[in-house]
Amino acid sequence: MATGRGEVVAEKAYRLAEDRFLANDIAGALRAAREAQRLFRALPGLANAVTAYEVHAAAATSRASGRNWYAILAVGDRSATTSSRHATYESLKKQYRRLCLVLHPDKNRCAAADGAFKLLRQAWDELSLRHRPGAAAAPPVSRPPPPKPWGFPCPGQCARCGTKFTATVYVGTWHLRCDACHTYTMVYVKSADLATTGISFCLN
Repeated sequence: MATGRGEVVAEKAYRLAEDRFLANDIAGALRAAREAQRLFRALPGLANAVTAYEVHAAAATSRASGRNWYAILAVGDRSATTSSRHATYESLKKQYRRLCLVLHPDKNRCAAADGAFKLLRQAWDELSLRHRPGAAAAPPVSRPPPPKPWGFPCPGQCARCGTKFTATVYVGTWHLRCDACHTYTMVYVKSADLATTGISFCLN
């Protein structure tokens, strides 16, 4: 039972995350769950739910060459799809076991847990064949840091009070919180100059 205001608002954000996931909006579910973490990190079950959403988000970014199993297992070179220089059988197994404890439906009651656990098993089955026990990882290669994603100030405004949003966004769908009236609005960002607003809701 929630007692503090931050915990109450976090619970509402967590419920929104579950609703977004069930509506097949994985990115929206992850954003709402991370907002719940920001509000009240100790909310029971929330950390495990975020991990489950992250697994689904990694699976959703699959390429034509196949799923990025490294990203799903969150180990090694997460940008790689067919190999990873830094992963070993031992590191993969350790991460797999750690995530099993987090994602198993008996331990994780969120809507994303069952599917995330199945994806985890598939990732382990695939990667354990690529990395044999006792094989050493390739020496690390010096690489420049990846470029930061480019963003721009949101061109939209609050559907309730008309205040312009200040958040940095990219093209896509966002749930943004108004700094003035604290209402959340669904914003469809089409470009740096164009955005339309949808439904608004309040978590207060």
